Formats: sequence, C-alpha cells, structure tokens
Amino acid sequence: MKSILQIFALYLSSQVIALAQPSDSLFNCEKYSQSSDKFKQCQQREIACQTLIDNTPLRASLSTSNTFIITGDERAYFHAFPSEMCRYENIFVIPGDQLGFVGFTTQAPTNDETSYVLLNYNGVSGWIDTRQVETVPESCDYINKSAIERLNTQKDRLQQAYLVNSSKAPIYTAPRPHCQDNQRFLIENDRIKAIYPEPINGFYFVSYTHPVTGSHTFGWLQTQELTLEPRVINQSDLPVVPPDIVVLDFYDNDLLPLDYSSHHDYESIFITPELLDKISNSITCDYGDENEFSAEQKAVCDIERECDQRGCNWDGTWIPGGANYYTKSQDVFDSWVENRKAKVLSINKQNAIVDLILGEDKPYPLHLIVRLINTDGKWMINQIDEVNTKK
Repeated sequence: MKSILQIFALYLSSQVIALAQPSDSLFNCEKYSQSSDKFKQCQQREIACQTLIDNTPLRASLSTSNTFIITGDERAYFHAFPSEMCRYENIFVIPGDQLGFVGFTTQAPTNDETSYVLLNYNGVSGWIDTRQVETVPESCDYINKSAIERLNTQKDRLQQAYLVNSSKAPIYTAPRPHCQDNQRFLIENDRIKAIYPEPINGFYFVSYTHPVTGSHTFGWLQTQELTLEPRVINQSDLPVVPPDIVVLDFYDNDLLPLDYSSHHDYESIFITPELLDKISNSITCDYGDENEFSAEQKAVCDIERECDQRGCNWDGTWIPGGANYYTKSQDVFDSWVENRKAKVLSINKQNAIVDLILGEDKPYPLHLIVRLINTDGKWMINQIDEVNTKK
C-alpha cells in the first residue's frame, strides 16, 4: 500500500485543516466510553491542545521547497499542534510519501524541543516532526515560472540599470543557488537591466545585450554581484545614458517575451509625448467609433493625410496601420529578441540618430533608424523609420 491514512483520517480531515475552531473535536474522544479514564485523558489533552491553538498565531513562512518527503522507516504522525501531546493517533503517512508545504510556522509555547512543519497530504493538514521529513528540490524551470508569475504583479519594469561588480558573475536559470547555469556568466562592468524593481530570494531577473555581438539574454543574477549605475545628470553635458543604450533599453521592453511580462506602461519612459499622441490618434482614427468621437478627435481624424505602403503621414511621422509602430510588424521574431545591435550615427546636445538592427545575420532582420531628442537631460525616442533592405 502506497500510503496509510486510516478511516479516522477521512472523518477528521476537516478538523485537521480547521485547527483553530474551538467547537471541533480534535481527537474524536467520543469513541471512548464517557465513564472511562481514556475519555477523560482524551478530553484533557484536547482542551490543552485547543488552548494552544487558540493562543498561538500562525505566521506566513517560506521554504526552499514546496514538497517534502517522509524519510526513515517509521510512520510519521500528524499533530494538531506542534507538540507531541497533540499527536493524532490514527492519522499518519509512511516513508516515501510526498507532502505539500502549507506555508505557515508558529512558535510553540511549550517545552517540546522538537521542531515541526505544517504539511498537507491528500487534503489532510497537520504538523509533522521535521526529523522525519526532507525537502524535495524543485526543478529550476518550475521555480523560474513561479518567480516570474510573482514578479508580474509588480507595476514597473526596467526602471534601473546595474553594473556587474565582480570579475565573474554566474547567471542562474532560477532564483535559487542550485540553479546556476555553468555555461553563462557576466564580467566586471557589464551593464544589465533589472526587468523588475524587486529581487526574489536575493536575485534580480535581468536582461543583458552584448555591446559587440548584439547577443541578448535573460537570466537571474545575485544582488551582491551588482552595483547601481550612476544616474547623476549634468544639464550642461549630454545625458548620462547614451542614445544607443536608451534604444536598446526600450526594445528590451517592447520585445520582452510574453512569459515574462504582464503589460505595463513603459512607453512614456522612453517615447516623447508628441510621438505617443500621434500613435494614439492614429489608432483612434483607424479603429475608433466615429459616433463616440469628441469634437477634437473628429477634427484630427478628418484631416486628409498622405498614405502609402509605409502607412499614413502624421506630421512627418509615418505610422503603419494594423501594426506595431516600433517594429513595423504584427509579429515578433525570436531572432529580434536574441540579437540586437545599435550604434550612434550622429549626435549633438539636442538630437541623436541611432542605427538599430534586430536579428542581424538571421532570417527576416529588421533595420530601423531611431531619432531621439534631449528632453530634460535624457534621451527620448521621437521617431522610428524602417530601412528598406529589399532589393
């Protein structure tokens, strides 16, 4: 038999889960004759354990794993409270059974030196002696997926750049020490972007583009391997973050794989209000309901504009219909995510032009010219045009 949870387990399962309900019979004392010593002892034990439950708050707790396995060669009994006197007589699991971590701990106000963990097995929850369990390491893929889901609740992305401060910083596939990728690492002064503002387990999920090859990667780095990039702006000088880096930072957002993102408002950080207005007006005029237009919107949409295969001309900015303005496409190719190169073609204190190639030397590369303007001491994208490479 794989597991032993005797008949009483089914009867008591709801009581085990709702441990803090005073009206529950923890140990089913009714099975004894009310005139017997066993009944009196059971009731005394039940009252004592219920008192401990009622007066000891649970605290949320973290574990290195969500799965525990029963070890040794003896049964492991569930307890109503982390104390030996609160052990259930007929609810137990056997060696090899795997249990789920419930996520709570407590400080037992007793003299019991044994430590316990709150676990669940097939709907039955209770405290088990930690000497009889071991954690089961979870796969790095599972840990990574769970961490990304948790990070996606954060409102902002790519708000801060960091520099690697060690000679060799290993990249991890998930935010756990055992998930180190032995094939990938960064070196001192490599510039990375933290995709989410908060770390998990001492790791940032980061994005990195090699400045020479354009090779792009995602991964986890330990926070102690990173130092904040200086962001002091001197208004008399050029912006601290160069225009080519601004462009790469922006496309880190726009090309971020869907697995790593819920849609956040990042455009206003990189795109001028003028360009955002043009894109917004274009979408409104193409897809909005004319009957719901304001007078201002109707006036904007009634203007006749030059249109061709590039889209329509919005005061010098060609905006394609039915496509992402930033990629001139409805689709994103993997090669655009994996390889990006940007170089500055021209620059002065007010304007910069950046040549950007996504997916160089790959099928369907995208060649763009990105124009930026200096806005309050930082470069912002004001126009993006595709370079026609077809012969």
